[in-house]
Amino acid sequence: MSSKDVTRLVSVIILSTAIFFSVRSFSSTPIRIDNSAERSGITVNGDGKALGIPDMVTINVGVSELAKTTKEAKTKADEKIAQIMDILKKNKVDDKNIKTSDLSFSPEYSWDSGKQTILGQRVRQTLTITLKNITKEDTQVTSIVDAVGEINGIEVNGITFDVEDKKELFSQARKLAIEKAEQKAKEMASLTGVTLLKPISIRDNSTNYMPPMYGLQNFKAESVAMDSGTGSSLPVGQLEVNVDIEVIYEIK
Repeated sequence: MSSKDVTRLVSVIILSTAIFFSVRSFSSTPIRIDNSAERSGITVNGDGKALGIPDMVTINVGVSELAKTTKEAKTKADEKIAQIMDILKKNKVDDKNIKTSDLSFSPEYSWDSGKQTILGQRVRQTLTITLKNITKEDTQVTSIVDAVGEINGIEVNGITFDVEDKKELFSQARKLAIEKAEQKAKEMASLTGVTLLKPISIRDNSTNYMPPMYGLQNFKAESVAMDSGTGSSLPVGQLEVNVDIEVIYEIK
């Protein structure tokens, strides 16, 4: 075999090897076909609201006592807490619905011409009382508030009315929100000459629920009032649950 023939043979082998590995490399590379083209749609929002009469109330009652020593201040605070507990017992409040939500001891000072003088030790204690299954005819809440109010130096930090089980209210509000969103989508589709298809995305944009607190002066005219007959009258108001839904409908 001449040198030219050897050269040609080597060239053919090199070329064949290069083609083989090129084909192998190409065939091992995955081929992806993306059919996920963005779908056209209509985005709408719907809001729903449901009202309910509160059936429970939370009352925060606090005492704050100042004395020369922490022990003395705590003794004075304990005496008032005992009076509150006696009132709750007389009004048939279960012990499991009474808890200490705050207890603190701290020194208290006065300032005069830039000089700090200690006045004594301050003791604060707050009880959180929960009353359930209340009705507009119930006098338990007003009786407790009136009796506690007769104790000198008592702080009532808030009376919050609520509905214990809000599932039905949220269901009503959610149903109304979906219906409103669907109605909007149908009107927009009709006005723009497109066909409305099924929802492709649903999102709940509702914010956190906050129960009404007594003293905010936002009660409706038709609100229910609790009246003890001879003492306080507490407007209960109506609990309002709001739901905001965002829906995207596919169109063609």
